Formats: sequence, C-alpha cells, structure tokens
Amino acid sequence: MEKKKMLVVQGALKAGGAEKATISFLWTLSHDKYEVDLMLFSRKGLFYSQVPGYVNIIDAPYPFSCLAHKPQDWKFYIKHSPVNWVKKMIRTYKARHQHKMHVIQALWKLWRDDIPMLDKDYDVAYGGQEGITNYYIIDKVKARRKILWIHNDYEKLGYEEEFDRPYFCRASVVATMSPTARDILKRHFPESGDHIWFLENITNGEMIRKMATEKINDNEFKLTEGINLISVGRLSSPKNFERAIHTASILQRRGLVFHWTIIGDGPLRNNLETLTKHLGVEDVLSFIGLRPNPYQYMSKSDMLVVTSDFEGRSIAIDEAQVLGIPVITTNYPTAKDAIVDGQTGLICESSPEAVADSIIRLHTDKKLYAQIRKGLECKKCGNVKEIKKYYLAFGD
Repeated sequence: MEKKKMLVVQGALKAGGAEKATISFLWTLSHDKYEVDLMLFSRKGLFYSQVPGYVNIIDAPYPFSCLAHKPQDWKFYIKHSPVNWVKKMIRTYKARHQHKMHVIQALWKLWRDDIPMLDKDYDVAYGGQEGITNYYIIDKVKARRKILWIHNDYEKLGYEEEFDRPYFCRASVVATMSPTARDILKRHFPESGDHIWFLENITNGEMIRKMATEKINDNEFKLTEGINLISVGRLSSPKNFERAIHTASILQRRGLVFHWTIIGDGPLRNNLETLTKHLGVEDVLSFIGLRPNPYQYMSKSDMLVVTSDFEGRSIAIDEAQVLGIPVITTNYPTAKDAIVDGQTGLICESSPEAVADSIIRLHTDKKLYAQIRKGLECKKCGNVKEIKKYYLAFGD
C-alpha cells in the first residue's frame, strides 16, 4: 500500500508543550502508513535530537523563514536579501503598534502575499500549534486534509476571532487537547463546530518510563529527606512561577523540610531568581534550566506542582501521571480535564496559601497519597491508542 504524504509544520523544537506533543505524535504515528516531512524554521532546540529517524526534516522556505528571524539577525537577511531586512524592521514595528489583532496575526497579514505556495502536494497537512503554522498551512500548502492545532485556552491567547474565522472554516479539523478547550472554541466559532475536535496530546507511556530509568548525573539537582517537589514549564507569565516561589516561602515559614526543583527556561528567569533570593528561598527552590529528559527528575519526586494561571492541557501533568506522581494544580479553567480531584491529584485555589495547604495535606495524609497513587495506575501506559482518533481526523 502506498504511503500517504504528510506535512507537519512546527516552526521550532526549542522547548514547550506543543513541541513535545509533536515529538510524541511523530513517535506514535505509523511510519508504515505515512511519509512525513517536518518543516522547521531551525534545526536546533531541546527536542530536535528526539525527532524519529523516519521523518524527513525540511527547512521553512524563504521568505517564510523571515518570520522566525529577528531584525537583529542581520547576517540571515544579508545572506538572502537586504530588502527583506528592511521589510522585517518596518513590518515588526507595524505589527507591534496596531491594537486590533494579535501581533502574530498582524505579522502574517503583512507577510502573506510575499510567501509563495509550497510546490509539493500532500494528503495531510498538520499544523503543530496555533498561529503562523496554521495560517501557512491554510494559505500556502496544497493538501487534501488540513489539521490545525490550538494548544491552549483560546480565550487566553488574545487572538482576534474575525481573523481566525475564515482559517478555521477552511480547515478539515481544528484540534484542541481538552473537552473544555474544545467547548470554548465551539462557543466562539459555532459555524465550525462540527470540525472542532478534542484530540488528547499523545503520551507515550513506554517511552516515558524508559527515559525515567536513566541515571541522573546533575550537580544542580538536589534531593532532600523531606518532600521533593518538581515543576516543569516555560518561565513565562501564564505559568506563574511567582506563585510557586511565594508558596515555597510559606512552606519554609511553616517549618516543612522540602526541596522544589523547577525545570524550564524563559524570559522571566532572571526576575524569578531575583524574587527567590529576595524571599530567602534559594536553598529550598532551584531553577535548573532546560533538561531534554525531565522524566528522570520526575521519577525521583514526590509531587508535581502546577501553579499556572491557565493551560490548554498540561503535558507535564499527563507525563507525571504515567510515572505515578501525584499532581497538585491550581484551578484554571481546564484543570478538571486533567485531574480528578482527590483521585488522581488535587486541585486547589490559585493562591500561594492554597497551594501550600495542598502540599502539606498530601504529605501528611498518607491514606490520601496512597489513594491517589492507586488512582494513577490506569495512567501508566499513556494514551497511544488516541492515535486512532488522529487517523480519523486524517481521513483514514
């Protein structure tokens, strides 16, 4: 049987939930059924080495690639066209100083006419996450089926609905990762309701458990005889790691013996480390940066703590559950899609005091901790069977 041709447009594989979801998807996809081209802006990033060998990596064509290069990267523009460097300067300024659309939408609108159609036909084109990749697939790719991804709570993204509406209408499927996120999209785009799908991010339990057994050789990782907490995520505003730092301060004042490891990087790292020192919790809370294999660290931890203001669906939660690690999460809109409160984790109010109370409760109530660990046994295999729903979306 001839393989179907698939294009996956991800943009980058630096670090983040959408990027990790794409890697898990590619590892689970049948390479006997699909011949995959993965289009990237850069052949670098935390997850780049994890791309399966059967995948053919292609570079984003010029000038589409201009969207991923800042004006300061003048060597890139000199190599290709100084004219586009001038365009980049002007268009970036215009996009940032208009107030109607999200800056990504404004940039696409300004660059769209300069970008040619891709000269290859596909059976399936798959956008890795909201924004530029989705717009490119709809406007510039020839494919029988087009799958767009929204990897977050749409209401929190700040996108202009009227700009997205025609794109969603032209898609075969608009996919999102939780029932709540799907309902939000349907509420805003009722005309696209029939092809707005809930597809879980693929969590490959076998791969995660195997990686979790690898030996840790990392001087930055600290363990204590008390409670070992872990958080994983981009150091950006939605994740609200300020809340984690304030929680650590409360736990310290209450005399708890613990160490909290935060894996991730992002624009707020310096500010967060400054706050950590200001509150005097640098000995009990560590920012250790990015790690290609977070599962080693999760498996040594007693709890995963999520302090986000909003999430689409936290991949870190799904991965912790595969490893049988109880999760404490703040009560953002989609939290109940990932956690059954009291059975597979705890959902608490979004204050440092409430997070601290939940950590102490789960630590002191041994029966509750054991009950949650037992409730997670059904999660250990992950959800690779979800790939069957993906195949339906692809028209199989």
